[in-house]
Amino acid sequence: MTLCGNDIMTLHTENFRTFSRPGASRLILSDTEKKESKNTAIELIWRWTCKEAAFKILMKAGHQEAFSPSQFSVVAKIPPIFEEEKTITGSIFWENKRFFFQSDISQDYIYTLAFNCPKEKATKYSSIIYNETSINLDILYSLTGRNYLAIQKTSRNIPYLSAISGEILNYDVSISNDEEFTAITIIPGL
Repeated sequence: MTLCGNDIMTLHTENFRTFSRPGASRLILSDTEKKESKNTAIELIWRWTCKEAAFKILMKAGHQEAFSPSQFSVVAKIPPIFEEEKTITGSIFWENKRFFFQSDISQDYIYTLAFNCPKEKATKYSSIIYNETSINLDILYSLTGRNYLAIQKTSRNIPYLSAISGEILNYDVSISNDEEFTAITIIPGL
């Protein structure tokens, strides 16, 4: 079964302050990453989005522990200049599990989408990033082609898609928002 996780973080002042604090890298980076990281705020934000996206997949698979970013390790060819718009692909490792990711870096945000299988083997998925924090019916229709849908959350805060009639639909859903951006990814037919 293909599962996805996503995370989006805006590249604005508050996030840079948070990720520039002394000790931020100690909390975020694995031992391996500490040896290779340049510890810039933008790199830490990027690694955080990768790890958060993988953690969302673990939660869907029944993982119960709290998020501990330093237990994840991101492996990718890191571009020499991080401030340019680009796409980075690679793997995220946690214990004996491997996740595959793609990060899109723009002037406004970093968006990472992760799967529990290589992206090219992932079932058809739909993903959208938009400049609002609310989710409306038009957005869900654009992703699924179906009307009258709602996103609900389980008691563990895991999102799922349901018809407004109450029917739970067979889709994997991942949602992330930060400041003015929201990102939703949906995989049909689990």
